[in-house]
Amino acid sequence: MFRLRYADALQTGSVSEEDAANFEKFIGLTGSPAFTTYILGKQGHLKHLEHHEGYQATVRVLELLGVGFIEFNKRTAMPVEEQFWEQFDIIYNLSEKEMRE
Repeated sequence: MFRLRYADALQTGSVSEEDAANFEKFIGLTGSPAFTTYILGKQGHLKHLEHHEGYQATVRVLELLGVGFIEFNKRTAMPVEEQFWEQFDIIYNLSEKEMRE
């Protein structure tokens, strides 16, 4: 579902080509997208990312897709990337049945 939302944003021109290239390189869309570095940067753990173009492009793309404002709970054993996908499912109102379709 994430790839479909992202592809739609690309097709409509909502995401610039430059942001798309930097986002894809930063997140690694060649396999399964990995958001852990983004999340750690969002939590302030990786200060060096504040001026990193790939990180900044990722922030812009995720905000455009409506998931840039996800909050992470530090008081749970649930990994932050799992929290991201759980909240993504809630934002887009996804169920397991819909994801299989």
